[in-house]
Amino acid sequence: MISDHLVLSDFISQCGGGYHVFNNRDKDPSQVRELLQKINTMIEKNGGSCYTDDMFEKAEATIKKEMERLQKENVMTDKEARAKAERRNGFIQESKVPVIVGAAAGAGAGVGVGIGIEVAVGAAIGVIGGPVGAAVGAGVGIGVGLAVEALEWSASLVCTVHWIEYGQVQGYGFPVSQLFDMLLEMREQYGEILLKRWNVTFRQVLDQDNYSPIPVSTEEEYTHYTSQFPLQDPELEKLPFPKKLPFSEFVPKVYCQLKEFIYACLKYSEDLHLSSTEVDDMIRKSTNLLLTRTLSHCLQYAIKKKNVGLAELVQVIINTTHLEQSCHFLEEFISNITNVPPDTVNATKLYGTSTFKDARHAAEAEIYTSLNAKIDQFLQLADYDWMAAVPGSENLAASDYLIDLIAFLKSTFSVFTNLPGKVAQTACMSACKHISTSLMQLLLDPEVRQISMGALHQLNTDVNECESFARAGPVAGFQGDTLLLAFSDLRQLLDLFTQWDWSTYLADYGKPTCKYLRVNPHTALALLEKMRETSRKNNVFAQFRKTDRDRQKLIDTVIKQLRNLIAQHHT
Repeated sequence: MISDHLVLSDFISQCGGGYHVFNNRDKDPSQVRELLQKINTMIEKNGGSCYTDDMFEKAEATIKKEMERLQKENVMTDKEARAKAERRNGFIQESKVPVIVGAAAGAGAGVGVGIGIEVAVGAAIGVIGGPVGAAVGAGVGIGVGLAVEALEWSASLVCTVHWIEYGQVQGYGFPVSQLFDMLLEMREQYGEILLKRWNVTFRQVLDQDNYSPIPVSTEEEYTHYTSQFPLQDPELEKLPFPKKLPFSEFVPKVYCQLKEFIYACLKYSEDLHLSSTEVDDMIRKSTNLLLTRTLSHCLQYAIKKKNVGLAELVQVIINTTHLEQSCHFLEEFISNITNVPPDTVNATKLYGTSTFKDARHAAEAEIYTSLNAKIDQFLQLADYDWMAAVPGSENLAASDYLIDLIAFLKSTFSVFTNLPGKVAQTACMSACKHISTSLMQLLLDPEVRQISMGALHQLNTDVNECESFARAGPVAGFQGDTLLLAFSDLRQLLDLFTQWDWSTYLADYGKPTCKYLRVNPHTALALLEKMRETSRKNNVFAQFRKTDRDRQKLIDTVIKQLRNLIAQHHT
């Protein structure tokens, strides 16, 4: 059959007469073994490699020479210098080394991209077509397979471009338009595969992190971490060893993985003969997808997963703050390897700042929610005796549950010292407001039908304990007694009842200078009616005692006045 087709016969002869045929209807896995055996035999004939040592040595020598030149002119790591040197390597650009390497890589990619017969499909096309078929085979194998090693795939793409450039495909009478279409499709698929690969990597980094500041004992350890992540903290540098970096391990690891992703994108673009601006734009757009889609989802997953403690959430906020501050270094990193200044007109900007800011805000919201949930657990232990008698001259002690709650808050807010000031202040204010609102809800609970003055005195003692905590300044940054405002509604309500200062309240209601400005008449009425029920119950067998009768009349009179006040206000 081959001898009957001159073009095909000539094409195969150019590839050393190598070809392999598959029966795609036959699911016998031995076909795969036969192919792999043939590949091994070919490699053995080539001395165990896909290209000659001489070609490799010339290419490597050229790269090293260019690396030395670049590192003399610029401050860059070996990896950055090599990436640039490979792109500028004249030997590689002008020779057919990529073609030969690409042919082998294409065949390898075709083999490695699938499972079972899908492997054979991609690999068979790769071997039959020689270098061109290697790239096509890799693409087909990718299409039918279940997984791919993305960096191997990029080599087969390089092969495709070179053979199109050299006109070898057209020389055999094959149209190249479909190959270009396939190349564009593979470019999109390559990006998706990279994102999936880094999604797994980021998940592993976040899952394995201990969410604790990194301890460093020596200058070598400190240099190790600062070489991985651009930490800018002059005060920390002055501190003696041992000391701690503010962030946990996931900060340098995530930053390094972002750079590795950028390298992978650059590797794909090599030898595609794109302009520097096109390469820069492609890398930035791909990196933005990684930031806004992959990394963002991984961070949200780490924040929202079960059993995440407050200390871990605090560390997430600190970590994302440092990563946000490092974004301009990533911008510079991309510019250095693409030779495109970051301030170029129409240059795509990285979305790293918004990604890390969104994650930080999500962690902050989770802290507020988690903190309030923990407070609720303490409040569920509250067991007030709503019918308690008025205490004697001895001082009342705060409730046990409240003492434990205050101790928990003191311990928690001591961890907040490394948080941005506003975050710590908001969390503290939110916690105090939640306590105040919850205690108010206990008073107004419909299931609590009767409340004695003794119960109000006990609650008043507990609120005093909360106010002492607020005055002590659990977090820095509050001016004066700002934190006490969280308890102002409850404080004024309790003062009104424990001091029985109804004449002042009714006379000054609605005035800006009213002492009880924050006491809602509806709230006061609801609480007063509960006290009336208590008074009625106590007076069933004491209705002839004048003091009890007078108290009952006074409550009835105040209730009537409050109702009139509400009616007037409503009108």
